[in-house]
Amino acid sequence: TQTPLVFRSSNDTIRALYKAHLATSDPVALANNNQTKVTWDGTKFQMVYESAGDIWYTNSPDGNSWAPEIRLSDGSARNFDPSISCSSEGYTYFLRVVWAGPRGILYRDSTYSFNSHTGSWSNIDATVNYLSTPATSSNRLWKPVVAPYGWVSYKMVDSLVPSYTGIYVQYRDGNGYWHGLQLSSTNANSRSPAISSNEATYCFAAYEQSDSGAIMVDSIRCDAGTNDLTAAAPINISAGSGLVNNMLPSFCGS
Repeated sequence: TQTPLVFRSSNDTIRALYKAHLATSDPVALANNNQTKVTWDGTKFQMVYESAGDIWYTNSPDGNSWAPEIRLSDGSARNFDPSISCSSEGYTYFLRVVWAGPRGILYRDSTYSFNSHTGSWSNIDATVNYLSTPATSSNRLWKPVVAPYGWVSYKMVDSLVPSYTGIYVQYRDGNGYWHGLQLSSTNANSRSPAISSNEATYCFAAYEQSDSGAIMVDSIRCDAGTNDLTAAAPINISAGSGLVNNMLPSFCGS
């Protein structure tokens, strides 16, 4: 009987990939995109990080003892820059994760309910789908971020149609449909988005404008009837600071 492991010549080299608990092969596993990788849902810490080209999820009740990791990506490697959001929306708790995959930006939506009688969480639904396929070979440029109520932002790089390059915001409505727009003030020099929201009809997106060294903030509204997105004129929040080369904006809170 032949074993699964076959040596075809002397001095063969065997390589194996092991996943250690709370360990990563990436020295910047909690860096790169400007959004939360650890969040608190009221009872547990929720965390995502990258290791060996895959995205891993775990949780902890106290920050010391962490559950065994669950791999969110498909094992194809070249998955980077996860972002996580957890929020209570009505009587349902939502855990959302986005990351950059080998063919586009992936979005995972897990819906949780809390049983007050047992004090435990139950997973109702979990789906993984491609949110977008930015036209670039370097998924390190996208830096996707996610906020409560299904708001997502990332950088699109399109070498064929340069005017399409910029910061995009997308919103997933209650029926699972995506709606989005490119922030009209953004271009190839716009990067490192961050996003914040505490309601389904409104969000704020921040980004770095590398050619001017400014940090810009746009407010985006979703029409309750049509789900169309519109953005107000951006505000330079770094103006008047006397500082140049401002970079890497991030939001605190939802």
